[in-house]
Amino acid sequence: PGEGRVVISLDQPLAGGERGGQARQEREQSALSELLQRSAAGMVAAASLCIEEEKAVWECRCTLHVLEADGNLTDACLLAMLVALSDTALPAVRFSTGEGEGEDGTAR
Repeated sequence: PGEGRVVISLDQPLAGGERGGQARQEREQSALSELLQRSAAGMVAAASLCIEEEKAVWECRCTLHVLEADGNLTDACLLAMLVALSDTALPAVRFSTGEGEGEDGTAR
């Protein structure tokens, strides 16, 4: 793997209500999840998540928990994701190749 990836998940409880409302809400949630995933791909260069080419990459996970939705959920989720991803700092690591004494081929 030469590129890492960002995985976005949306945790939004489905509200009860009118008939057919749950199916509509599931479709909207799915569309929002897809939008967030595409947006994250544009915010973080996958190549920047590579620790060492063909050996190790980062996978950055961002889970958005919606407590209450009573307004513009799309903008709120995009803003929360933007802040979370921009505040993320990856630790410096070195990759052991396993060729020396005590090296086991793992990222440290």
